[in-house]
Amino acid sequence: MTLRIAGVTDSLSRIREFVLSFAKEQGFSDDKLGEIEMAVDEAATNVIRHSYAEDPEIPDNNRVLEIEVKGIEKGMEVAVSDFGKAFNPVGVPLPDLEKHATSLKTHGLGIFSMKVFMDEMAHEFVPGIGNKIIMRKFL
Repeated sequence: MTLRIAGVTDSLSRIREFVLSFAKEQGFSDDKLGEIEMAVDEAATNVIRHSYAEDPEIPDNNRVLEIEVKGIEKGMEVAVSDFGKAFNPVGVPLPDLEKHATSLKTHGLGIFSMKVFMDEMAHEFVPGIGNKIIMRKFL
């Protein structure tokens, strides 16, 4: 199943509903639903805030997100696709949490959350099209 939606913060609640509805059908516990929700929310938010908001060259009709969910053996896969410039979150190192906490930053843990809350994460970039972050969660 695929949801194609405007790449704006007002779309985040609809994205969460779409993914969580599917995850519930797959039989995930409440704890795992929360982890899936956090990871997908962070992936979508990062695109909206960093890719789309910071790149005026992206045409309005390409400022969309495609969220695809599918069942896999013993779990589910969520793919978040955008039409921005190449950015591979998989290659970003995990932050030093002690330094982060003492710096009093209120942001900067999105990729960390995606990596910690999901069991697997991959990235694909197709030139001229955009990024796809693929995250898997197992029951």
